[in-house]
Amino acid sequence: MSAVLSIRIRKDLKERMSRYDVDWRKEIEEFIEERLRELEAQKEKEELLEILKGMKEKKEGFGSSVVRVERDSL
Repeated sequence: MSAVLSIRIRKDLKERMSRYDVDWRKEIEEFIEERLRELEAQKEKEELLEILKGMKEKKEGFGSSVVRVERDSL
């Protein structure tokens, strides 16, 4: 299934594009796919960093509570 995406470009750019035998639709589609991969990877990285940050905070909190329990039992 496909969808239509229309863009408006400068006339001089369109004229320059027409000088070359290039499948511009394919070029643009490949560019968009690559850019989406980059954006998705960045988003996943940020989400993982948030998870790791949360784990670090829980670990630090856990450690201090263990020390408190050990100290109180003496």
